[in-house]
Amino acid sequence: MPILLSQFEPAAEAFLKRFPIGSSVGGEEILSFAEDYKDGLAADLLVSDPTKRLGSIKRHLNHGAASRNFAETDRFVIVTEDAKNKMFSVQKLSAHVTENAKDGINKSVSGAVAPINTRMRGLDSIKKEELSDEEREALDTQMRELLGFQQQIKPFLTAEVTAHYVRQLTAQGWTEQEARRALAQNAAILGYNRMMKKLK
Repeated sequence: MPILLSQFEPAAEAFLKRFPIGSSVGGEEILSFAEDYKDGLAADLLVSDPTKRLGSIKRHLNHGAASRNFAETDRFVIVTEDAKNKMFSVQKLSAHVTENAKDGINKSVSGAVAPINTRMRGLDSIKKEELSDEEREALDTQMRELLGFQQQIKPFLTAEVTAHYVRQLTAQGWTEQEARRALAQNAAILGYNRMMKKLK
């Protein structure tokens, strides 16, 4: 018997038996499970605020479900799908983490490009004809600096985004040449087109 890495492992194991991976679960069902199970979750049931009570139970079940004592196929995470209506899904942990990693790349690209684009739009909105020569020269200098930085960073980001999507396709059995050809011919594949638009 492996040493418990989380005191919530038994509760998570019991939860998975009731709600297998792929299940949709309502907040009331999670509360009902906790009330039936109790062991390990008793303290959560004492939380007076209903929303905080549900959040505490969900957090502790996720902590137990992520334990490396479980087979990878049995590790899971309870994901909020509709916070207002308290609807959740039980997802395979590895799939959830992989999806978050993809989203992280998207956010990184957006985070790198957005500030430059915002500042360039701001400078472009200035009515240069109404500025003094000195002010106009200062504005032009800032615009040139931003354009220069943009020209340096975009090729790097473009290459990184393309490499990311090539890896996704080769993991599905494509050759690298096939993957690059597909991305070049059908940029809508796997959200690639949306990412590349941010780099234009």
